[in-house]
Amino acid sequence: MAGHDRGRRNSLCDRPLHLIDPKEAERLSRDDTLNAFFDKLRLEALEDLASVEADKTVSILRLQQKVAVIDEIRGGLKSIVMLAATSTRTVA
Repeated sequence: MAGHDRGRRNSLCDRPLHLIDPKEAERLSRDDTLNAFFDKLRLEALEDLASVEADKTVSILRLQQKVAVIDEIRGGLKSIVMLAATSTRTVA
């Protein structure tokens, strides 16, 4: 089972960032509708996590993963924008 995930990527940041348009990443990271949606999903998951029964392991893991995915998307978009800004400064 240990080798099962060998070929999978665990993070948006593991993907080749140069294939993602930095302008689109910045637009998405500043999109009020998208951010409000992510905020709502994340808050709902955290509230559900606070009230889930301790023996409901699968539910706990799913809720934790929902929060982690939202955080990962936001962090990945920020990384793309920062990488583009850094590479632009380096080249110029």
